[in-house]
Amino acid sequence: MPLAGRNPRSAIDAVLGATAAALATDPRLPLVRHTLAAALVLAGRGREALEQFRLLEPWVGAEPWTYHADPVAAFDRARALAVLRAGKRSVAAAQPIGRR
Repeated sequence: MPLAGRNPRSAIDAVLGATAAALATDPRLPLVRHTLAAALVLAGRGREALEQFRLLEPWVGAEPWTYHADPVAAFDRARALAVLRAGKRSVAAAQPIGRR
């Protein structure tokens, strides 16, 4: 995991700060948000992960999802886990991308 290390919470917080300060038109921003969403899910920070997923949709074809045989399924699983960790009960939030 790219943000893993001695203090992944600090790294995640630093990336959250950088994305908040970045211009919305920065072409690197969606790619960073994918890794950030995955790191937030792994860290159990579901609400923050959901915000990244909301800002990303419908983008799926980027790392870390492309490391999986089925990137869309990996994205959908991570987003569903974010919903669970955020305590959301919304069916629409957890519904797979291909079924909206």
